[in-house]
Amino acid sequence: LEASDDEAMLLLYVFEFPILVLTARKDVAGIAKCQVKEKYEIRDIAVRILSNKILLSWCRNTIANHQQHCISVLTSAVTLLSAIDPSGGILSKSKVKKHTQNIIFRGKGDKGFSILREDLAGVVSRKNVTSTLVANSILMQVHVLVNIYGEDHAITVLHRSPKKEFFERALFQVKNQLDENFFQFLRVTIGCATTQKDIFQAASLPYQNRDSIESVFICGKEGCSNAGSRRCARCKLVGYCSKDCQTTSWKKHKKICKPSKPDSKKINTAVEAARQAPDPALRKQDYLLSKNPSFDYVIVMPDGNKDFGVQMDHPMGKMMFNFLRQMAPNTPAAVYRMYGFLKSIHPGMEDIIRGQLMAEYGIDPLSDIAKNGQMPEMSKEDMRSMF
Repeated sequence: LEASDDEAMLLLYVFEFPILVLTARKDVAGIAKCQVKEKYEIRDIAVRILSNKILLSWCRNTIANHQQHCISVLTSAVTLLSAIDPSGGILSKSKVKKHTQNIIFRGKGDKGFSILREDLAGVVSRKNVTSTLVANSILMQVHVLVNIYGEDHAITVLHRSPKKEFFERALFQVKNQLDENFFQFLRVTIGCATTQKDIFQAASLPYQNRDSIESVFICGKEGCSNAGSRRCARCKLVGYCSKDCQTTSWKKHKKICKPSKPDSKKINTAVEAARQAPDPALRKQDYLLSKNPSFDYVIVMPDGNKDFGVQMDHPMGKMMFNFLRQMAPNTPAAVYRMYGFLKSIHPGMEDIIRGQLMAEYGIDPLSDIAKNGQMPEMSKEDMRSMF
């Protein structure tokens, strides 16, 4: 490590690799299981790496003396220290707390965080910083504060800490490399914004009522999955994306199409009550998650096939996805972003994910209202719920 940045870079990449592999395997429970017999378990290797005091101390000293090292070495050093977090499932809470106090805080107690933040501010102020370096420099502060002080106090400390302008400037420098939601969350987390409106500049009022928009369907024509709002005028139960699809499907659809009857007062009352209750598909999702608390989402497979439990190992992904789930019942834009998360994990299951989200929230995630919708302002309570 001390020989040169080139040799240190290579060794740090080797140390990062087992942690990245472990993260990738844990992303999808039940599908990403390694079938190769290994002499050494990958988790054991990751534990030994993140328990090596010499390595961790070197990473901390590298951050303190960042002027002497290249960006790649700094990125690896920050990434390795960011992995010291109990939510990652690699180290125990007691060991994480001990490493945080003795190595990251250098045994200086509360002053240790102030020194760390000042060092990280110097790191992100370097030229040609990467999005990974900037993001992990912020997330690392979240991790160490939560480990020592707990969630509520961690947010307060972050917002009161100095050097905000260094992290804000760095975030804007790499903004084009970050997902918009991720960028917004990082700004709020580090306390860069003075008000929530600095983060969420809504072009229109936030979406409040599911009945206030036009119903959107996945096209009822066999083989077509486009979004559309053209409804069958007779039964009003099937939608199409175009007149051509509706005409083509009529021969088959007319066999089951029945005229809709005028709603009575009793039916209207029942429908209104049903609208206020969670959708059965959403209730099923909540039930599955209650039975499998390690999962962030369960993709329900058709035809009785084995369901997939999605487990987002990265704390940032877990926090963002849980926040989107909270917003989704009244926010179409959150449904679209959930679709993006899940599609990136299962690129071959887009149609299943799309149909399931539509069943759960009554919104097609690829509709214009979802794609172009605005996310509501994020309160401090929302932030706490994400940790």
